[in-house]
Amino acid sequence: MTTNIGFNVGGKITIEVIEPKPDLTPRFTAHYGGFTVTGEGNMAYTLPVDMSIGIAVTYADREGNVVDLPQGNVAWESSDETILKIVVQPDDDQRARMVPGGTLGNAQVTCTGTNPSGSKVIATLDVTIVAGDAITGTIQPEGQPEPLPPT
Repeated sequence: MTTNIGFNVGGKITIEVIEPKPDLTPRFTAHYGGFTVTGEGNMAYTLPVDMSIGIAVTYADREGNVVDLPQGNVAWESSDETILKIVVQPDDDQRARMVPGGTLGNAQVTCTGTNPSGSKVIATLDVTIVAGDAITGTIQPEGQPEPLPPT
């Protein structure tokens, strides 16, 4: 939709554009053991490179009612699979697992839901992959060898 607006104004003018609320609102849920986190809108998550976590997306209409999209109407994607891979559950495409790809950094998960009417709603989750727990150590000399002082 394009709207042309012309102004001839002296001084200062402030224009605020308010977008209508979409028909569906996405929510991400992350599950790890007995721990569950759910968020709506712009979210960020930090995941160690040696861990994976299950995630789920739910959709709600403008009144907050949960909408269960039919199987096959949800598509997941990672912005960078060297950082983060998404493994979708074959029996429920509203659930997936985030699996680090081995590289540290930032990636974005995108989940696109398609309504029966054909309209789409997109949920995003920013993910930062950080170093995991130490499992080995390395000792190395620093500097140059120095003579011992005389005794």
